[in-house]
This record gives sequence, structure tokens and C-alpha cells, in this order.
Amino acid sequence: MPGRVYTQLLELANERFGYLTPDDARAVGVDPLRLQDLARRGLAERVAHGVYRIELVPRTALDQYMEATLWPQGVKGVLCHETALDLHDLCDVNPAKIHLTLPIHHRVRRAVPKVYVLHHRDLEDADVALHEGIPIATPYRAILDGIEAHLGPRLLDQAIETAAARGLLRREQLADVRQRLREPIPAQHRPMSDARRTARSTQRLAGRRPLSGGSPLSRASLGIVLLMSNQLALTIVFEPGEDGWVIASIPEVAGVFSQGHTRAEARANVIDALRLMLSPEPAGDDDRREREQLHLTIAA
Repeated sequence: MPGRVYTQLLELANERFGYLTPDDARAVGVDPLRLQDLARRGLAERVAHGVYRIELVPRTALDQYMEATLWPQGVKGVLCHETALDLHDLCDVNPAKIHLTLPIHHRVRRAVPKVYVLHHRDLEDADVALHEGIPIATPYRAILDGIEAHLGPRLLDQAIETAAARGLLRREQLADVRQRLREPIPAQHRPMSDARRTARSTQRLAGRRPLSGGSPLSRASLGIVLLMSNQLALTIVFEPGEDGWVIASIPEVAGVFSQGHTRAEARANVIDALRLMLSPEPAGDDDRREREQLHLTIAA
């Protein structure tokens, strides 16, 4: 019959999807070596260095996420980026790997499992929530992660609108992520194999000569051109990216880049990025200027 120590550890494991670490054992006054003893007796499984799972606890679909947050030694990882967006059910992202945020100065000194993607950031307490007891980035932080990682604009827009509809973003957070999503991607972070060549790609405007100097249009310049011309000829440039991704850009318009698993998905995402770039910014409460809607159609 299991003794007092096993019962004590089992109660703790039930709160953590069955997973325990030596630090967990110490926290309840149990010698960490007892975890090794349980593993030898077949009552626990050593799933990673310093991570054990009590066999009696039923397995769930969330086990892999709890195990991932316990995998780093000395700190707990926080689910982030696409993983957090997926678990918060904010958009249709389908991550193939588990994304974890670790403190900036934490260094991993062992091989990282291929299923994990590690990010380093010192998170504030306000950046971290719990998903059924598992540390996870808040919806706001997860959306910011997605913007910084240049996730497809269609997925980001879906995540923002879903979070807003569910009341998961404060008013200032909603305005912040919408503004960030409209900002051009800095050249050094653009997912392009040759940004200079892309910027000098063929740029034709309704049959006119190429734009002066081959410079891409800003948002304001594009608006002026659209008002002066009935048509605007734009070019979508496709390039191979890392891990099989297809990168798409519109070189005539500054800051319009996206990607997709297929050429069709990349094309749809970059068109969404163009629409988003042209979408009006929300007026502030103190903005009393008269506004008139101008409706333009992007045919694609």
C-alpha cells in the first residue's frame, strides 16, 4: 500500500497533470530522491532530466504543455507565441512546435528537443497567466509575440478581433496591437532573402513609368496615387523562405510582407496585409475632425 509520502506527492501531482520536479518535492518537505525511488518502483516515469510523472494520474491533451514548461532547469518556461494563441483559442493558428519563453539570462546547457522553440524575454507578472495551471503568456503578450515574429496578418487580425470580442484586451491594449500591426516591418527583420532586390522589382503604376528611384510607396503616398488614378498596378513577389515557407511581398508598397505554407496562402496573406495597411486608424475620443469614408476595392 502506498505510504504517506507517495500520497502527498500524488496530491501535488494531481494539480500539475501528474508532473513533479525535485523543487516541487522540496517545497512540501519531501526528499527529492524519493522521486527516483518511485521511478525505480514503476510508480513514476522520468520523462526528462529532473522531471517525473506519477503514473496514476490520468493523461490529458495538455500534458505536453505542462511538461514543456517544466523542461528548463532552474526556471519555469511560459507558453508563448503561436502556442499561446492556440491555447487561448484566439485564431486558427496550428503550431507544429511548442513555443516557450525563458528569462533573458537563462542559458540552456543541454540539447533542446526538436518540438520546442525557445524565446528569451524577461516577462512581467502582468504578462503571464495560467491555463488550467500551466504558465502561459496573456492574450495581449501572445499577440505582441505574434506581431514581432511576423505571423500572418490574417491570423493576427483574427486574434485581435477575437480577443477584443471576448473582452481579453483593455482599451489601450487593443489600440496598441492594432497600431503595431499597421507599422511597416523594419528592413533588417523582413523575411526576405534579398530586400534590396525586392525593393527594386518592377514597379508599374497604371501603365505609367516606374516610380522615381524605384522607391516603394508609403501609406500616405499610396493614398494620393489611388486618388489620382483609377487603377494601381501592383506586383506580388514570391520567394522561398525557411522551413518550406513561401514569402510574399508587394515591393511597390513599403512594409507589406507576409508568408504562407503555400503560394496561395502567402498570396492571400499579403493581400490581407495590404488591405490592413490601407484600413483607417480608429479616431481617438478627443478627435473631433469631420470624417468622410472613401471606399476603395482591391481586386485580386
